[in-house]
Formats: sequence, C-alpha cells, structure tokens
Amino acid sequence: MSETTKYCFGEEKKRYQTKGIDERMPMEYRVTMWMLIDELIREKGNADYLQVFEFSVEEENGEKIQKMEHQQEQPEYQEVYRWKLSGAGVTGTVFVIDDDEQCVMLWSSEY
Repeated sequence: MSETTKYCFGEEKKRYQTKGIDERMPMEYRVTMWMLIDELIREKGNADYLQVFEFSVEEENGEKIQKMEHQQEQPEYQEVYRWKLSGAGVTGTVFVIDDDEQCVMLWSSEY
C-alpha cells in the first residue's frame, strides 16, 4: 500500500490505498475522493467512518459521462458528480474507511 499523511476524518492520520486502487483508479480520481472527504469535514464538521464512492459510466446525448456518487450513512449525505469522458472511464465501488488509526481507500471487492 502507498501512503500519505493527512487529516482524515478529523485527525491527522496516515492515508493508505490498496494495490488495486493504485493500479486501476486514475490518480486524479483518487485525489478528488480525498478532497471531497476533506471538504465534507470542513462543511459538516465530521464524517462517517465509511465513505462510499460508486462509479459508473453513462451515455448522454451520444457522449460518455463518468458518474461518481459520494455517500455516507451517519450523518446522512449523498452527492452526485458527472463529467464528460474521453477514455474508458471507471466502474465499481470504492470504500474509504477510517479505523481510528489510519484511513484506507480500497475497492469494495478488496474488503
């Protein structure tokens, strides 16, 4: 796993990502997920220990669109982001888990 140190879910903790994320998730998407979690904490003051990001590819007006849905259970939160794709896009579910000692980003299939 690769690591960075950053404030994760409210405290300074090391951030990790699995080999699967490293290999199959574009860097700009990984950075975006961490930034969205940081922004959620700044706006809401806290975040659930489990952040879920659902990725899918859709077609709108003949164009491929990347869809990313960010959600958590407590407090309830859901936001959907869409952008035009020039490549294949990403599909699947990513979990970002804060276990009180560290934060880990992984594919749901790696859990």
